[in-house]
Amino acid sequence: MPTGTIQPEFVTRLGEMGKWLKANGEAIYARAEALPPRNWGAATQKGSRIYVHVLDWSDQLLALPRLPEIKSAVLLNGGRKVAVRDVGPGTVLELPPGPLDPVDNIIVLEKAG
Repeated sequence: MPTGTIQPEFVTRLGEMGKWLKANGEAIYARAEALPPRNWGAATQKGSRIYVHVLDWSDQLLALPRLPEIKSAVLLNGGRKVAVRDVGPGTVLELPPGPLDPVDNIIVLEKAG
């Protein structure tokens, strides 16, 4: 506002964003693009970690282009394991059952080696 104060509804929203970033910030501050954006979301990378941001996907399986060998895969929020399989020319992720993040389900893939 012109007085420098922030409207109450914006304070609430900024607080929610801060809480979300505290839990998920490592994936947001990754810089390299690991995969081109897709209709379900995008992927970023930092070091040996690939962060798959699933923004719009309601199925349990998610097909990706072939990825390097992956030694582990978990949901960033909560650490639930995500199954990874190489199938033909691609890699398939199997999201765990149960409630997921309504905003951005971030899967952390740790590359082998």
